Amino acid sequence: MSLITPHGGKLVNRVLSPEAARDASASAGSLPAITLSNREQGDLEMIAIGAFSPLVGFMGRKDFASVCKDMRLADGNVWPIPVTLSPPNDVSARIKEGQKVALKDDTHFNNYGGYELARCVVEAIRRSDLPLAKHLATDVTPFDPSKPDDVEKFRLRTSATRPSERPEGS
Repeated sequence: MSLITPHGGKLVNRVLSPEAARDASASAGSLPAITLSNREQGDLEMIAIGAFSPLVGFMGRKDFASVCKDMRLADGNVWPIPVTLSPPNDVSARIKEGQKVALKDDTHFNNYGGYELARCVVEAIRRSDLPLAKHLATDVTPFDPSKPDDVEKFRLRTSATRPSERPEGS
């Protein structure tokens, strides 16, 4: 099965290998950090998986200006919507254009954070003795939010009710 040519001519893949992700995570602690908004986190994921090809990152000044004026990237590719990183003024005052930064989320926007948040909700239902508590699985261990699971050991569990195979084309 052949695929159509990606927008801009090349499919971008910015997803890090596990080794590169570990290296990036290790070096992130020494970099200035920008916490991503929901929109920025979604945009970052779209950039990473190639859905925003030919973008390889958030737009710079030239692309932003060109998109706002002509609905095209600076290289001429049609692109109607700016894809920008917009840190608060106090954060942007501490960084220079082109400087490496660590991108952070609010934790609950990823699988690990969502899982930890769900465990907090389950624990709250259990402790409040709500009628809903009788529907909770009995094999779930108690959870102390001050002692979250180790993110390095976290693995998203396969659903017992849904297939784990990705559909063709995903």
